[in-house]
Amino acid sequence: MDVFSSSILEIPNKTGYWLVRADGGKYYEDFFLNNFIAVSDNEITFDLIKEYNNGSLVGIAIDHYKDLYSRMYTPKWSSQQIAHAASRTQKFISEMKINDLILVPSKNSKDFLIGIITSDVFEITEEEITSKVEVNYAINPFLKRRKVHWLKEVSRREISEKLYWILSAHQTIFNLEENKENINQLLAPVYIQDGVVMEQ
Repeated sequence: MDVFSSSILEIPNKTGYWLVRADGGKYYEDFFLNNFIAVSDNEITFDLIKEYNNGSLVGIAIDHYKDLYSRMYTPKWSSQQIAHAASRTQKFISEMKINDLILVPSKNSKDFLIGIITSDVFEITEEEITSKVEVNYAINPFLKRRKVHWLKEVSRREISEKLYWILSAHQTIFNLEENKENINQLLAPVYIQDGVVMEQ
């Protein structure tokens, strides 16, 4: 996303908007310092997903993920837990795309990172995590990831009251498309989207 191509910020029309939690803010620093976001359930590997879909990660329906999670976690998980986890993974792998905007809350939602997805989904190995040198922040253990270029960090007081509902929502990942104007205004007071100049 070439967001600085002119004096006025121009946001591509097809930009997606997502909130991605860092496990209650636990992995906020790791996300920030190492430029990525990640999703849990390491047991649901790319190889396992591809086995269900003729060797591809593309075009997988939510029912596919529900069936996969059900086989893996029943009876340990409830049907509601399985549905939520399946939706989370499906969004991360199939719905998010390069150049989408990401909002990540810190612990207690005191601050928020805003960034742009810069890679397709990929999977690292557990060895890549365990081989990390000792650091003074919590290391994210999740293997399914996307690279992110962080644009800025904003404080809670800077976000619109119309976004306060996300503070109490519990899903790990959800679509913020309906709130895109409130996200855009965190990036610039004046911007262009859909061929229209918008301002606060």
